[in-house]
Amino acid sequence: MKEWFNKTFIDVFDEAADKYSDRTAIIFKGRELTYKELWHRVNKLSKGLVKLGIKKGDHISIWLPNSLEWVICKFAIIKAGGVMIPVNARYRSREVEYILKQSDTTTLFMTDGFLNTDYLAMIREIIPEIGHSKPGNLKSKTLSNLKNIILKSDLEFPGFLKYSDIVDSGKDSAGDDTLEKIKESVLPSDIVNIQYTSGTTGEPKGAMLTHRMLLGAYAITQILKLSEKDRIILSLPFFHCFANLNGLLPFIITGGSIVLMDIFNPEEELQLIEKYRCTVIYGVPTMYIMMLSHPRFDSFDLSSLRTGNLGGAPPPIKLVMDIMNKMGVKELTANYGMTENSCSIFATGIGDPPEVIATTVGRPFPLVEAKVVDIHTRKELLPNQPGLVYVRGPYVMEGYYKKEEETKEAIDGGGWLNTGDLGKFDEKGNLTLTGRYKDLIMPGGENVSPADVENFIFEHPAVRDVQVIGVPDERLGEVVMAYIILQQGSKCTEQEIIDFCKSRMANFKVPKYVKFIDSFPMTPTGKIQKYKLKEQATRELKLK
Repeated sequence: MKEWFNKTFIDVFDEAADKYSDRTAIIFKGRELTYKELWHRVNKLSKGLVKLGIKKGDHISIWLPNSLEWVICKFAIIKAGGVMIPVNARYRSREVEYILKQSDTTTLFMTDGFLNTDYLAMIREIIPEIGHSKPGNLKSKTLSNLKNIILKSDLEFPGFLKYSDIVDSGKDSAGDDTLEKIKESVLPSDIVNIQYTSGTTGEPKGAMLTHRMLLGAYAITQILKLSEKDRIILSLPFFHCFANLNGLLPFIITGGSIVLMDIFNPEEELQLIEKYRCTVIYGVPTMYIMMLSHPRFDSFDLSSLRTGNLGGAPPPIKLVMDIMNKMGVKELTANYGMTENSCSIFATGIGDPPEVIATTVGRPFPLVEAKVVDIHTRKELLPNQPGLVYVRGPYVMEGYYKKEEETKEAIDGGGWLNTGDLGKFDEKGNLTLTGRYKDLIMPGGENVSPADVENFIFEHPAVRDVQVIGVPDERLGEVVMAYIILQQGSKCTEQEIIDFCKSRMANFKVPKYVKFIDSFPMTPTGKIQKYKLKEQATRELKLK
């Protein structure tokens, strides 16, 4: 496996295109691309980017939903020597502006809208100058580094470069030698991806990932025993590590096929599994629950399914049994990882019993060191003793982009990454997660920082103080709830707060519940006791 850490993304992609040239790489909404066709499209766009002036190390963001173009943009950016920055397709203007600014993005790929959200309106709110700017020479007071916005749309708009024009500019062979020189100059240790994650500070942090780290996806090909005969159904969003790194890369490495969806829909996913005879499925518990509970579930032929991956919150054992027995995923695995580790770093093995899959996240990947330490002393603990989970190895990020202090807090002098999660090992080396030290909320597999939501709600003129917690939810596992103290004399309704959040915040961050109170429970030293708020909410709302 170590030989993979001496390769770059460009090496692996070129090798796959040569070895599996006539095999189907991606299927999306009835459109199919072979590896050879995908390679040609990537090269054209990559040469177009170079002609546009993109240089090695430039930061280029992708603000697109799952699509063929998302995949093409990803590999084109990498072949042009750029650093790829995925932007959450559900983000609103405030969140998009922060990512583009903090990441020093020079070029943005975007579409005109998604899920009834007007992307054009948002980008014009962020950059009002765009309508009067020359395409390719953007001058923004807010985003001084951003020069190019490449729009994937059937329509033309002032100030935007057309995606099709950039592709067309790379049609000839004039830039082939340039791409070859870039390939020779790129090292496995070069940063290739800045992946943003939520943190307890409330500000998203960009984990800097190298070619070498991301090729750790090779371990997944071994765990799931993937081959060129496999075909995955993939509805998880590419702007997250789970799909981008755990889903896309292993199939490029092994020459398998990806049946891609732009958004999860339980009935459509079941239909596509049957139609394309998919052998592999990825998902979080919520997705599996929705498919299994679909009224027409029994009418779909899922007999092609062989193996699958279960991420996100720990699943109930009944769900594991239903996935294995009703869906036929006999070789089901559970996994655990985080953005700072570039992909999953723990997984159960094929053949592990259902109770292991339901209660643990398995064992560390090859070359990964892991330990559980005492929260206070940081002394390593014995099996069955709960504490903080630390990991070390080639998967750990280089650090957070432009956040030196946060990097020092996350990674100690010995290279050990504090995952922020609580857990314990059993005698067989399986890790059981027992809680989240960082206090993140995870609705449907998304990561939500309470501080991020709190900081936004604070902007409402009627709000004096706010505390955000996660509360149980039967469908999503967990949802956001806000406890609010109003300004003296102010009046506000729960729905007003929810609507305020919906206007400029991703929907998974918007509180499902809002409650107004006079004071928060406090410790003798003046710290707010969020666990008491959670207990109160669970009791009063009669949540399970």
